[in-house]
Amino acid sequence: MGKRAWFFISSLVTGLILSSFGTVTSIASGQNDAGTYTNSIGMKMFRIELGIFEMGSNLPRDHWDEKPIHMVRISNPFFMSETEVTIEQYRQFKVDIEGDPRFSPYVSGVSWYEAMKFVNGKMQ
Repeated sequence: MGKRAWFFISSLVTGLILSSFGTVTSIASGQNDAGTYTNSIGMKMFRIELGIFEMGSNLPRDHWDEKPIHMVRISNPFFMSETEVTIEQYRQFKVDIEGDPRFSPYVSGVSWYEAMKFVNGKMQ
């Protein structure tokens, strides 16, 4: 799996974690005043507030899927993991995951369906 594909998968898993918290309406257990907490598998989560920001790039060196620069509106607060999912965190869900050592310590080689099972099984 290429570096770009790994980044896509790890971003996908992180994005799924984000979206699973998109409808959170109560304060998370153990959340501090800064809007952070650590979940049951050791992932440090940060609260992302409402807002508008620019996303993307128009630089020639950047990848085609980063273009054009566009406005993004966050209309519901959510929690986002500080980092991508690590192999050790994912092993709490699926013990036999191998991963690719080139991408250590982050999990790699996870399909869309496995990512959805991880989010639904560990993040609810």
